[in-house]
Amino acid sequence: MGHQSYILYFNTEEEKKKIIDTLNKHNELNKDPIAWKNFEIGEVIVCCCVVKINKPYKRGRGANYNYAILCSNGGGRSSTFSYLFKNQIPTEGFNNGFATRVGKTNFKNSTKIYLDCDLEEIHRKNFEIVLKQLKQSQEI
Repeated sequence: MGHQSYILYFNTEEEKKKIIDTLNKHNELNKDPIAWKNFEIGEVIVCCCVVKINKPYKRGRGANYNYAILCSNGGGRSSTFSYLFKNQIPTEGFNNGFATRVGKTNFKNSTKIYLDCDLEEIHRKNFEIVLKQLKQSQEI
C-alpha cells in the first residue's frame, strides 16, 4: 500500500464545507469494520490543510479552481478515490507539478483543518496529559 496524498479542489466556502463533511463521514465509516468493508473506502484521512492556488489549471480536473484541500491516508488509494468521486468531490493525486502551481509561500501559509478524528485524538492526548499531571501532583 503506502502513504497516499490527495488534492481536493474547491472555490466556495460551501464546497469546502461539503469536502470536510465528506472527509469526516469517510473517517466515521472507518470506525465500523462492516461499513469499511462494504464501502471499500481506504484508511483514515489525516493531515488536511487548505492552500490557495497561485496558477490555476486552465483545463483538466483542477481547471478554474482557486483553492484546494490537501490530505493523505495510509493506503487504499483506489477505494479512497472511488469514495470521493461518488461524493462528487473533484480529486486527484498529489504531484510535484501541483506544488509549483501553489508556490512555497502559499504552502507555508496553509491553514490546517482539524477533522473530527483529529479533534478526538487531540482531546484524548490532552486528557492523558491532565491525568498525568494529576497523578504527579498527588505524589508530592
